[in-house]
Amino acid sequence: MKIIKFSPKYTILSLALMLSSCAIGPNFHAPKAPTTTKYSPSELPQSLTENNDGALKQQFINATVDSAWWKAFNSGPLNNLVNSALQHNFDLKAAEENLKAAKEIYKSQWSLLLPQIDLNYSAQKSRNADSLANPLSNPPDGSNPANPYTLHTAQVNVSYGIDLWGSNRRMLEQSKAQTEGIYFQTQAARQALISNVLVTAMQITSLSEQLHAAHESTEASLKMLNFMQRQKDLGAVGVVDVAPYEANLVQDTAAEQTLLHTLRVSKTLLETLLGKDPSQIDETPNSLSEITLPKNLPYILPSELISKRADIAYARSQLHAAYANVGVADAAFLPSINLNGNDGGAAQKLAEVLSSGNLFRNLAVDVTAPLTNIYGLYHSRKAAQAQLNAAQAQYESTVIAGLRDVANTLDALFVDSQITQSAQRGEISAERLLKFTQTQLDVGDTGEIQLLSIIRMKYQADITLHAAELQNYTDTVAFYMALGGEPMKTE
Repeated sequence: MKIIKFSPKYTILSLALMLSSCAIGPNFHAPKAPTTTKYSPSELPQSLTENNDGALKQQFINATVDSAWWKAFNSGPLNNLVNSALQHNFDLKAAEENLKAAKEIYKSQWSLLLPQIDLNYSAQKSRNADSLANPLSNPPDGSNPANPYTLHTAQVNVSYGIDLWGSNRRMLEQSKAQTEGIYFQTQAARQALISNVLVTAMQITSLSEQLHAAHESTEASLKMLNFMQRQKDLGAVGVVDVAPYEANLVQDTAAEQTLLHTLRVSKTLLETLLGKDPSQIDETPNSLSEITLPKNLPYILPSELISKRADIAYARSQLHAAYANVGVADAAFLPSINLNGNDGGAAQKLAEVLSSGNLFRNLAVDVTAPLTNIYGLYHSRKAAQAQLNAAQAQYESTVIAGLRDVANTLDALFVDSQITQSAQRGEISAERLLKFTQTQLDVGDTGEIQLLSIIRMKYQADITLHAAELQNYTDTVAFYMALGGEPMKTE
């Protein structure tokens, strides 16, 4: 029977490696998904209201958000703007570079789990005082050939901190969770950029249409005021009769200037989002009618939402990091073990450094346990637990906020459909009334002032309809965002 002998140093090392597979502290478990099946107490209709022509406007289907969800608006100009922003936006570029840096830092921290091995060579030329030299080693003639002398030393240094309690692995776990958090922040920035580009481009398109209608309304108010002032000059009406028309002109002019300012602000914002100067910006759609309002809207359950939204994923990563931090604080109470060794040679001649008589070897085990710092470690542990509790509360708050966002955007879409329908009916009524009044004017049954008043009413109805349609479009974008936007890629 053959007896296998184990070297004590290898036995100790093997035992240390085996024990280092454990990690002290609480293990992270993903929080449970919400059990509710509804975003609000009221029942969710399967579809929104119909258009005035009876055609179905929008409906909900059980589906996840497509990767390029903005293409559901079926607008080439919008697609071009989004693609341009994703390529040139400086804030997104900064976020992506920060993510790259975080990944590299995380990878560099893997060295905590590995032995540190260094090569070292040194050459030293020394001279000792003759009075300190060994007289027995000197020749009879009194000379001292070994003084001065040169010493060459070459060695391999090895140090290994045994991760007996898993402190290093907990720190690595924490770093990974924090890196994932930066990834989710980058995804959130990407989705926010897409949303802002879509909403801003839609605003520019709608504001241009509203501004045209507002200008025509102002022109009609000006003509009515001029007409009434002529009547006043003729003595047919008094100052009191003219005052309402002056007020209408002031109101319409202010509304037109406000729309113009808002349009300029929106264009400047789009320039910033695209990371370009105005001369390089792609064209926005000419009219909202060129943008298709998505008919089929995706709908997912609350239990699915937590894996779709970047803000919830970020809060989950911070919770994971807090769990790992508690493990680091727990391990700080326990002894740390470090193995240190070196192997090499030293000689007065470089060629003789590795000769058998010049070799040396050292192996040391250092055990360090905290003693006077227990008080500080105790409170550090309490702080880590408090941070964990805070991260847990923040995660729950983020989940609730995400559910609320979906509920609010759903309600907004229902309200938008009602308001848009009413605005459509108002615009149709104003158009009919304008045609009727024009006919009446042709046969002499009404006057110019009545026609101008109806023209102003028609353009005011146009502004109301454009604003209602814009709100419907932007709330649809907000609904996609509330569901998390495009699916997050696995890192």
